[in-house]
Amino acid sequence: MDFTNPSYLVLIVSLVVGLGGILVRVAMLLGHSAPKDPSPPRVSPFKSIVYAYTIGMLPWKKESARLHKLVYLRGVLLHLGVFTSIVLLWLSLFVDAKSLYGSVAFSPLLGLGFLAGLAAVIVRIADKNLRALNRPDDFISLILVTLIILSAFGYVLSITSREVFWGAASAVLLYLPWSKIPHVAYFFFAKNVFGIYFGRRGVMPAPKKSI
Repeated sequence: MDFTNPSYLVLIVSLVVGLGGILVRVAMLLGHSAPKDPSPPRVSPFKSIVYAYTIGMLPWKKESARLHKLVYLRGVLLHLGVFTSIVLLWLSLFVDAKSLYGSVAFSPLLGLGFLAGLAAVIVRIADKNLRALNRPDDFISLILVTLIILSAFGYVLSITSREVFWGAASAVLLYLPWSKIPHVAYFFFAKNVFGIYFGRRGVMPAPKKSI
């Protein structure tokens, strides 16, 4: 920890702002009571929630992923790049990640994640239908996330400094409370509600066919 480094101090403030924004949104969600479902449960809600987090996420179980395999793969690589950047950011607060052979451990996922993010940006701009569907925040969020992956990639390869990486991370964190990026928190709410709702109706997991 280097409290004499201005970039470090900006990053810490950005972390407080960004994480605080997510906590506020989560608190707002928790403040809304779930509607009562009068239907009798047909399948254990717990089993349905587990299914939603596991088998239900497989590409062949989702029509949108099954019909658009490359888009699904691009999304997976982008998110892996984001998660790798988060891990690297946490490590960089305490040690120089490059001293941990970071170029070997992190660079493959970061490189692929950046390419996936860049491809997503190009496709959204080039395709008139996607361009019409996306709001400015969609473009800003995607570009910022792609830039943090790129800066993390440059950092572990010693192309850019840790301060550049921290700067990109600070920009994302400061923008986070007002963007679509906190959907990472909504993911868990959505999976739980989805599993419970369809589980009560015996839809997920699908009921066994009687012979």
